[in-house]
Amino acid sequence: MKKVAIVCANGIGDALMSMVLTHNAELAGFRVDTYSTILLELKEWFPGKNIYPFPPRETLESIFASYDLVIGADHSLISNGDLSPKIKTIILKENSFDKSKTIVDNLLSFAKNQFNLESPLRTNGITSPQDLVYQLYSKRIILHTESTEAKRKWPAKKFIALARMLDKKGWRAAICLNPQERVSWQKYIPEYPFIDFPTTLSLADAAAYIYQSRALIGNNSGLGHLASCMGLPTVSLFARKTYANLWRPGFGKNRVVTPLPLLIGAGLKYKYWQKFLFPSKVLSAFEKIEKE
Repeated sequence: MKKVAIVCANGIGDALMSMVLTHNAELAGFRVDTYSTILLELKEWFPGKNIYPFPPRETLESIFASYDLVIGADHSLISNGDLSPKIKTIILKENSFDKSKTIVDNLLSFAKNQFNLESPLRTNGITSPQDLVYQLYSKRIILHTESTEAKRKWPAKKFIALARMLDKKGWRAAICLNPQERVSWQKYIPEYPFIDFPTTLSLADAAAYIYQSRALIGNNSGLGHLASCMGLPTVSLFARKTYANLWRPGFGKNRVVTPLPLLIGAGLKYKYWQKFLFPSKVLSAFEKIEKE
């Protein structure tokens, strides 16, 4: 059995998408090890998968020399040519992907060709722990308000306006926050009884909460990909449609919402997109995906 290493990029969304390669390589009969420190927090969601933390840079050569093939994501710790030419390595560069398709679709095409699969599966093998009930809270909509980059974040006041609209339609909005994120939201919590503000102490906590909810609406960030690979409908907020085509959640039903086409050029769109994306448009996208 040939050994394959999958080396993920740092983000949770990147890692969850890279697990598509892990799962399909295993289906093709390979022995696969996946390297992602953040995925260790979700190890119970991937039973049977070999997941390891990123190794120290000084050990890369010795660790990866034992594999028949090493596949690295763009921006991963091996993407800058850190490994010897003696180690068979493929780096999946974003600029080589088909921009009209999602990252997941691009990875499925790669898996089909690389692992000789007739029909690779659109899944990363995620499996819920036994005690959780899928979409148990059928009226609960997760609003994902956070992101690693400020330019990706829709304003808090607009999420609150959206939550109010959802409440009037009979839905219950929930904003999952870790203790650090909760600090900036603390002032809002007493004022808005129509929003739940659960504290999630770990990524596994967030995963359990999302899994038992109906859908997720939020910024372009990892939790959208997490909800998507669980099969939940997702609505994703982006500055630009061209960027969204590639990076939108690609596992299940997804709608992308971008601002009114009043801004020309990527620079202006990234700077002002939050001002021109309105809660009513996001609600409309959610209602449409609910009817699909």
